[in-house]
Amino acid sequence: MALTTEIGEGAVEVETEGTKVIIRLREQGSFARGSAYVEDDYIRCWQKSEMF
Repeated sequence: MALTTEIGEGAVEVETEGTKVIIRLREQGSFARGSAYVEDDYIRCWQKSEMF
């Protein structure tokens, strides 16, 4: 699975609900404190999740 590392680190949660797959990306770590810019690591995680 493309997000195995991120799931293991707790940055991503994946669950199923009936026939739906729900992917949650944790916001912790997505922004530096006081910043409006998304962190590079978070962007890479988001890009991986787009495969679904």
